[in-house]
Amino acid sequence: MTVGWVKFLIVAMYALTVLGALIVAARVGPDWRLGDAVSEEVEISIKDDPEKKETVLRASSSRLIALLALIMMLAFYLGVAAVVLWNLGLTGTVPDLGSITTFLLAGAGLFIPYGVNQFRAAIASR
Repeated sequence: MTVGWVKFLIVAMYALTVLGALIVAARVGPDWRLGDAVSEEVEISIKDDPEKKETVLRASSSRLIALLALIMMLAFYLGVAAVVLWNLGLTGTVPDLGSITTFLLAGAGLFIPYGVNQFRAAIASR
């Protein structure tokens, strides 16, 4: 087996492992729904009795935006990891990632407002 095939097999095993992990993660449970996951609980008043309140799930644009950003950043991170693994197998060295580090940190920074909001909600509910 040539060195090129070994490198290809390493990257292919990486890709299959990631795909398998995503499939396992997607099978969370029979009651899990994506629509519920990107919704948030909201209290609304009932028409007949204004003092009574009911909790319902409403679509949350911030959660949808966070999900889409997560998918894009995950694809980018996995792509960078595949290129690093390929270069490691091809040359035996890890490429210089200095110029991409800023972008990766900025991508992680996209989730800071969402995390702070969730932390605030957790503290407020106590």
